[in-house]
Amino acid sequence: MGNEETERFVQAFHAADFSGHDFAHIERVRKMALRIAEIEGGNVRIIELAALLHDVADSKLGGTSENVDQYLRPRVSEQDRQHILDII
Repeated sequence: MGNEETERFVQAFHAADFSGHDFAHIERVRKMALRIAEIEGGNVRIIELAALLHDVADSKLGGTSENVDQYLRPRVSEQDRQHILDII
């Protein structure tokens, strides 16, 4: 799974957002998470996916962890899916 697919999914989820949790916010979170991963280490793919998807699980924005789970289930391994959900 390429991150472009996830970016499109997240952009569509946040398309009508006016709360400040738009895709620009997601990009800031992703960049910061990747900077931290450079210093601290970790699985960059997992970290990046968690950063991209974190607000899709936010109930204040109309999301749920089930939204993320359904998106990830056919795209990543069970272990990676659980790890991403745990991070979020």
